[in-house]
Amino acid sequence: MVNPSGGNLVFLLSTPRAGSTLLGAMLANHSEVYCPNEPWLLLNLYGLFDGKPHATGSPNENLATVALRELLSEKQFCHAARAFALSVYNQKLQQHRKQVFIDKTPRYYQVLSFLDQLFPDAKKVWLLRNPFDVAASYAATWQVPVNELVGETLSPNSLDLTIGLRNYLHYFRGQKNTFEMRYEDLVANTSETLGRLCEFIGVRCEAGLEDYDRGDPGFSAMKEQLMGDKNIFSHSRPHAQSVGRWKQHFTTEDLQRIANVIGEKALERMGYQQAIVELKKMGCKFPSEHEVDDTLFALEKKARAMPAENGARYHLLLRTKTDLDAHAKRLDRLRRHWWVRLGRRMGILEIKQSS
Repeated sequence: MVNPSGGNLVFLLSTPRAGSTLLGAMLANHSEVYCPNEPWLLLNLYGLFDGKPHATGSPNENLATVALRELLSEKQFCHAARAFALSVYNQKLQQHRKQVFIDKTPRYYQVLSFLDQLFPDAKKVWLLRNPFDVAASYAATWQVPVNELVGETLSPNSLDLTIGLRNYLHYFRGQKNTFEMRYEDLVANTSETLGRLCEFIGVRCEAGLEDYDRGDPGFSAMKEQLMGDKNIFSHSRPHAQSVGRWKQHFTTEDLQRIANVIGEKALERMGYQQAIVELKKMGCKFPSEHEVDDTLFALEKKARAMPAENGARYHLLLRTKTDLDAHAKRLDRLRRHWWVRLGRRMGILEIKQSS
């Protein structure tokens, strides 16, 4: 059972289209683990208190947010939210006779600090995937074009590989109780990768986890649910057919547009040095880090300026600055000062973050 500090709770974090549904389906085979399709539980729970306008909501809904903030302090709200989430997690564990709850919600990149406030001892798993393959999956599965993915045409998808990836990169720098794994390792060396993950979670590794389609009623029910990636139902075991698909999917121009919002250092940090080499051979040029910062800042500013009638689609997706520590916030503000940006463009000043 999940305890109040987050013992027996694991957050499986990733960007959308990174393979979390596949990993979740394999973990759900474990006799001690319950891993449902994308609960999204803590996103809207936090939304009750965050004070962001629900533009398409009713006046009563907007007033309810004001009333709640007048009734409760943030500390009191977190106490109540923790109690509610614990009730949900533990009811499901009791129902399915499991011990460990895995909350697999990709867009938790929006509320990372809230996760820590509620459950400081919860374990966090970051499933990484080559961002260019993620982009190819967006295009092939959700028909999301590159201009939307990089924010030239704005939608909620525009913030996943941009601001969302940046949040994860910041968050997993020296964070305790974390485990990082790559999608490419999961599909190429499944048993070994799952073994390391089970060790981190604190459960024994059981044989046959990779055979996720066993005809189990719970897995079959996933086919009827809205949430989660339905592509996994085309197979019964992980495969590597989607690895490197970006090379055939995009033009050089589109690859350059994606590179402009990700940057070389992010790929290095994630372990995709070979992709950097291949992209450069294709003619892509990576922007400097401050140019990436400026691009993401402009994207965030653009999203915040959305008309009120469209704002409800974005208000959840813009809780990003709260998920950087105080030093990173100060550094981010300093980087944006006009004279610092000018000095960096002239090559006479650079701001670096200490590890």
